[in-house]
Amino acid sequence: MKKLQYIVIAAASLMALVSCHRETSGDKLVEWVFEAPATKAVLDRDGKFSWEASDHIGVWNAASSSFVSFTTVTGSGKFRAMAPADARFEGAAYYPEGIAKGPSKVSLGGEAMPMCAILEEGSNVLHFKHIGAFVSISVINLAPEAESLVIFSDATALSGDVTLSDGVWMKGGTPDYLRIPVGGESAVQQVIPVPVGSYSLTYVIENAAHEELLRRETSGDWDFGRAILYRFPVANMEPSAVEQSLATDLEAFDVEDDSATWE
Repeated sequence: MKKLQYIVIAAASLMALVSCHRETSGDKLVEWVFEAPATKAVLDRDGKFSWEASDHIGVWNAASSSFVSFTTVTGSGKFRAMAPADARFEGAAYYPEGIAKGPSKVSLGGEAMPMCAILEEGSNVLHFKHIGAFVSISVINLAPEAESLVIFSDATALSGDVTLSDGVWMKGGTPDYLRIPVGGESAVQQVIPVPVGSYSLTYVIENAAHEELLRRETSGDWDFGRAILYRFPVANMEPSAVEQSLATDLEAFDVEDDSATWE
């Protein structure tokens, strides 16, 4: 099965080569600049990716053991921040910046398309890559009493603090669930980041009393690959509706982009 590889991801190793260029100076702070060619961690329905003005990334400063927030003002992919002249940007950069907890640690809660760039000396370009796989869940004609979409697995954590391996989110940790409010909606379409590995996955629609109104699950373990989007068949909660497919298997497909190359 193919994995999506965007033009900003290094063709050979998919590893991020990052360094920072110090562009201007002052008494105590200098302006640091990272270049991140056109890529974005949020997927629209057409599979298009691009930076937007005011996007933020978090870059690890080993000198202060903290992250520095970098911003692209125009959406061009040039990220700027003021930081001490003796800053040492090492470890990794993350998008969205809010997930960053350490040089190889993130905290996840269902963010769409989290990405990581491994920092190495010798380049002023950020090459981001997706940290895991993705699952698309679509439910139409939601029951009026529907309150939550709950995704869970008996074999892996789906949220919380995660330690990445070479920038990749691998199956493991304490099994848990991810809960997304859907009350008042007529339909739900969610893209959920999930770890790489082989495991089963289940989602349910619950009411306010946490009673199940709908359940869909994989028929056994599924091999989730990095940068691949897997889609559950569309579920219809209208009582009189006849669903086109009652299969529980996930449908796997490659996320396509006009400017993409393939691994």
